[in-house]
Amino acid sequence: MQLRSARYRRLKQQWQRYLESPLAKRPVASDAAKPIGEVARRRTWRMYRRVRREGRAITPDSPAAELHELRKSCKKLRYLMEFFQALFPAAELRKLTRELKSLQDNLGDFQDLEVQTGTLGHYAEQMRAEGHMNPRTERAMQTLQAGLKSGMHEVRSEFEQRFARFSRKPNAQRFQRLFKPE
Repeated sequence: MQLRSARYRRLKQQWQRYLESPLAKRPVASDAAKPIGEVARRRTWRMYRRVRREGRAITPDSPAAELHELRKSCKKLRYLMEFFQALFPAAELRKLTRELKSLQDNLGDFQDLEVQTGTLGHYAEQMRAEGHMNPRTERAMQTLQAGLKSGMHEVRSEFEQRFARFSRKPNAQRFQRLFKPE
């Protein structure tokens, strides 16, 4: 039904006009006139350096928010690597992506456990405030929360190892060879 709607027909007409329109003589975007390989290398290299900087700044006492920011930077780096993958040697990218994914998995597991712990705590507070908490439910929730916190501690303790593996010299050299602007 939607494909026969007036709205869809207008969208198709507008798209067709856009595709048939001439390219701008002077592109507005700053990187539009640059070779794609140059842009891909520069942006990927910059994001890689951010990931390294953010990861090195994390200590055992760092708040969870810093790990979450690193996770977001890792996602951006991976998106860049995957989007521009056709421009770079597949075997080299696979090695880097595997290490990055391992780090992302660790950060994602930590984030998931943190959210689950917080949500469970929120539900417990809400149940207490509404008078719906009985002793058995409270013990069960405390046991669940303790298990989640234990999992968080375990995953958090793996971070240093995962980051060190991602940051090791062979990977740094691959990133430099593939992405460092000339």
